[in-house]
Amino acid sequence: GFRLGRKMAGHLLADDDGDLDVEVPREFRCPLTLDVMLSPVRLRTSCRAVYEREALEYFLQLHPRRDPLTNADFDEDLEFEAVDELRDAIVTWREDQGLPPAKRSSWRTEQTQELRRWVVAVGSRDLDAVEEAASKLAEACEAKDADRVTVRKLGGIDGLLDRLRDLDLRQSTRIVCARAIAQLARNGDNRYAIARAGGVVPLVRMVKSTSVECQETGAHALWRMARTYKAWIGVAVGPLVALVDPDAHPPATDFACKALWRLSVTDEHRVAIVRAGGLHRLAKLLDAMHLSRDTRQVAAWTLFNMACSHDRPIRARVCRALGLPFVVIPPCLAHIRRHLDKRAAASRRARDVARSLSPSTSRSRHGHRPTASLR
Repeated sequence: GFRLGRKMAGHLLADDDGDLDVEVPREFRCPLTLDVMLSPVRLRTSCRAVYEREALEYFLQLHPRRDPLTNADFDEDLEFEAVDELRDAIVTWREDQGLPPAKRSSWRTEQTQELRRWVVAVGSRDLDAVEEAASKLAEACEAKDADRVTVRKLGGIDGLLDRLRDLDLRQSTRIVCARAIAQLARNGDNRYAIARAGGVVPLVRMVKSTSVECQETGAHALWRMARTYKAWIGVAVGPLVALVDPDAHPPATDFACKALWRLSVTDEHRVAIVRAGGLHRLAKLLDAMHLSRDTRQVAAWTLFNMACSHDRPIRARVCRALGLPFVVIPPCLAHIRRHLDKRAAASRRARDVARSLSPSTSRSRHGHRPTASLR
């Protein structure tokens, strides 16, 4: 659905117009923008939900017969009505809280209008225009978090995910749309919106693709998603483990390792990684000299996270994958850490020898400057 949720009623949030932290009643927030409403209107559907006028008007321009809260489609264009009682209640509440009068939203600024044009263009039938718009959105969202929030409020996440769900979409368009999703996922509320809208499934489909570009872009987006809401992307563990291979595309392997590293902090995902054969794959990366130092470091710390499990069989499997005798926690963690540090030191010595034989090589093969220690 189009509905976006985050910290709602009962949480202290900074007000947009002042420096005070205020507890905002849930009914005062628009479910689309998550902001306190200025001009609340009620949609004439069975759910009778209330929205900010400008946000609802924009949504109905894109989907005139769809309920933004339930995603249900109707036979006729939807209409809405003003809710003057709620508007007066919000004004009174602001006065009681000592907040200044509400300002008009930034929906009509020049930057917002440009982002809106790009969001609308994502739904175009011209795939070249779609690629250009998605590329512009990715560029804007990479630079500013405020633009990530604005694109979400404009419905850009739904538009991009609709494109990714199209199985007949050409590959280049799919990759650009996924890059935009990856940049949008740098914002916590956007990650929630992407997960709630079912965005994990098309990203997993990209990871399973035979195209290395699709694999890299999909793994990048899932890495961003794995920062929070880990339960939503549990289905991605198996495909991500499949990319953890010394012979796979190195950037895709790097993003897959980073995603698994973030997922390996919960026992549920540790079990999934073990069942997918991830331990031996991660152990193989430690000696893959052609990979970047960063990739091998992330693989090492993923194994360390796995060894922190309260599940004794998982700890034993980690030790077997590394060729170590099993000892109980906490000695097991110290033992594994010393082993990983020794592997890292050996890798550094081998790389120093290779560089001494090729003085012209100043960086690792894939452009990552090696870091000092696994710590």
